Amino acid sequence: MYEKLQKYRCGGCGNENYHLYQEEGNQQRIITECTKCKSQTEITIRPAEIDLKWGKNGDGIMAIY
Repeated sequence: MYEKLQKYRCGGCGNENYHLYQEEGNQQRIITECTKCKSQTEITIRPAEIDLKWGKNGDGIMAIY
């Protein structure tokens, strides 16, 4: 069970209910629309990134074999 969750509200009217939309073919963006005042918010999805670099006194970068 999740704990200490905060509920999002519309910044315009304070409503707590939204419709969620995703553009066809665009997996990088979700649009939320307030069910009361129709205000929209765009959520952009960015893939996670990990960067490995040589460390101090490093003989090599960690690798998967």
